[in-house]
Amino acid sequence: YTVVTPEGVPLELRLAGPAARAVAYFIDAMIRLVVVVVISIPLELLSGYGIGFLLVLMFVLEYFYFVACEVLLDGQSPGKRVCSLRVISANGTPLTWQRSLIRNLLRPADQIPFAYGVGGVLMLLGRHFQRLGDIAASTIVVREDTTPPPPPLPYPADALTPLLKWIPNDVKAMREVQNAVDLYARRRDRLSPALRRTLAQPLVELIAERTDLPRDTEPDLLV
Repeated sequence: YTVVTPEGVPLELRLAGPAARAVAYFIDAMIRLVVVVVISIPLELLSGYGIGFLLVLMFVLEYFYFVACEVLLDGQSPGKRVCSLRVISANGTPLTWQRSLIRNLLRPADQIPFAYGVGGVLMLLGRHFQRLGDIAASTIVVREDTTPPPPPLPYPADALTPLLKWIPNDVKAMREVQNAVDLYARRRDRLSPALRRTLAQPLVELIAERTDLPRDTEPDLLV
C-alpha cells in the first residue's frame, strides 16, 4: 500500500490481512474476558445492582475498549501490539480519535450475522483488507516492521569536503528546512538506506536550484 506524504514522499506500507487481525482480536477478547470475570466476582455481592454494573461494564468494553486503546497507544490495542499491527488513516497519517470512534462504533455491523461475517467478506473482497468500519472511517491496518534497519556507515571526511564548495558560508535556510534537517538527523539511524535517500532528495533539488550543486549529489551525504 503506497501513500504519498504532503511533501511528495512515497511511503510503502504492508497491509495486515484477516488472519493477523483475527489473532490480534482474539488476544483483545481474552483480555476483556479476564477483566469481566475478575470484576464480576465482587459485583456478585451487590445482587441486582451488581448485574446492572456488570452489564454497563460489558457495554463499555465492547464499544470503547478499542477506542481508548487506539487513541492512547497510537493506533494499537494490546492485541495489535503483540502482533505488530497498527491502525492508521488511509492517507498514512496517525489515527485520530474521530476515526477510531467511527470504525469501532460500526463493529456490530461488521459482526452481522455472526463472527464478523460482513467484515470478513469485505476484507477478503477489498484490495486493502478494510472492513465496514475501516471504509467508513477511511482507515487501514498495517504491519509494522520490527526489524531495525542497519545503522548507517559514517562518511569519510574526504567525501564531505567537496560538498563544502557548493554551499555558501552565509546560506540562510528557511525555518521549515532547518526543522526538516534536524528531524532527519535525529531519526537517521532508524531509517533504511532507500528511505534516507527518498527523504533527503528534495533538499538536494532545493539547493541545486540556488547554487551549482550537482543534482546527482548523494542526498544522505548532503544532509
